[in-house]
Amino acid sequence: MFGHNESTIWRSIIVRSIIVKNFALSSVLIAVLSGCGGSSDSSLPATTPISNQPQTPAPPSTDIEGFTLVWQDEFDGPDIDTNSWNFETGNGTDFDLPPGWGNDELQIYTSTPQNASVAEDAGESVLMITARADDSDGFTSARMTTEKKVSIRYGKVIASMKLPETQGMWPAFWMLGDNIDEVSWPGSGEIDILELLGHKPDKTFHTIHYVNGEQSYKNNGNEYLNATKFSEDYHEYMLDWTPESLTFSVDGNEAHTIPITNDMKEFQRSFHLLLNIAVGGRLPGNPDDTTVFPQTMYVDYIRVYEQDGFRPAAPPSLDLDEETVGGSAGEADPTSAIQEGFDGFGTIKFARFGAGGEPDWFDSNNAVDGEQSVRFNYPGGSWGGAWIVMDTSADFSSFSNADLLFALNRPANVTGIEIKLEGANQTSDGSLFLENYTSTDLGNGWEEFRIPIADFVANGLELDQIAVPFALWNPTDADGNFPPVDILFDAIRLE
Repeated sequence: MFGHNESTIWRSIIVRSIIVKNFALSSVLIAVLSGCGGSSDSSLPATTPISNQPQTPAPPSTDIEGFTLVWQDEFDGPDIDTNSWNFETGNGTDFDLPPGWGNDELQIYTSTPQNASVAEDAGESVLMITARADDSDGFTSARMTTEKKVSIRYGKVIASMKLPETQGMWPAFWMLGDNIDEVSWPGSGEIDILELLGHKPDKTFHTIHYVNGEQSYKNNGNEYLNATKFSEDYHEYMLDWTPESLTFSVDGNEAHTIPITNDMKEFQRSFHLLLNIAVGGRLPGNPDDTTVFPQTMYVDYIRVYEQDGFRPAAPPSLDLDEETVGGSAGEADPTSAIQEGFDGFGTIKFARFGAGGEPDWFDSNNAVDGEQSVRFNYPGGSWGGAWIVMDTSADFSSFSNADLLFALNRPANVTGIEIKLEGANQTSDGSLFLENYTSTDLGNGWEEFRIPIADFVANGLELDQIAVPFALWNPTDADGNFPPVDILFDAIRLE
């Protein structure tokens, strides 16, 4: 839910905050910090329905044998408890995300009672988060988080909720790692206790996102198919989290269990809670003529339990080099791909990202400039890319009338390649497709491209703080598939 498209993710990796937080954690830590001030991938996996039988919601008892209730919000009113909850407002840009919260969402989040309030539903006092259409063809909603106020590490997290429906709605109850400002997503980890797409009102999705031991983005999830729409009544959603596994349940019925392996260190650290309804975006699609507003997510209660007598080990220390997407993925000197004599990029290195389709990199003796070029080895099967990142961002305003030139050697079956330039500001990027440009034949399978910098600017790039001067994403064939391929590049320069 945080922003799970590949372009947004690697921008956030490049410009991640250097604010360092220290978390002293013990047991299932629930830190309720009274008086604190407010405020702070997604691609759902292929899934299989696991239940289509009528289910009976579990009784709302607060007692669970072997566990102690350590934090709860029953939303008994009259107002939202600001000792526990923050509001994240706006369109995402205040949180170093592109407009649309990294997912092309349409809503503006507010903290007004029109979008979030405690009120009565069916005789019970509940939290209501409401998505509305406004008078200017836009949309408003609310996004609430317990960051820096309620922190959870292991135990049971249980919520009773009634969800919205209709095309374009994307309600979620989820968790982000408390170190999100330090390591950035997905290295912080994300736990989607539930997500729902409004056009599939009888299905909930239960997913985690993280960085694996190969420094690649991974997700693991499943869907739960109910006999009736989740908008018709309250249902109880539970995360059962131990150092060994994460289990998601709906009305006491297991929806998905994920073992925690050694390379999933994210899930041995503390998290905080989030509630929101997004409008539009890559997963649900935008509202259409069938969409009905307003739409409300009702939350009767949220309860957090710790296991009696359980004393967990200290959380693992954070290694940014190990737990950030990208990192070392082969042996190649990125300067081998730069035109000899051009020094406009300073000290550089490679980074990568993808859903299994990100490439490894190697030096190649097949070159058009100097003795070596660089080879990106794409495994195929999914999206992914890699890029050159500058150690220090630079002002490229003097190149506003220049061209980006580079030589490329690709197999004949590769008809599409995306090339990007990125700024240090996450709202700054320019993405173009090589099939829209004519190359010059250099012989021996090599071709040279000349792309005006002005074209990148026209697509959103800001030149004052360039961080990524060259990136190759998503080589595809004529059918739009991701084939396993080697792509060589060389002689990169601006002139």
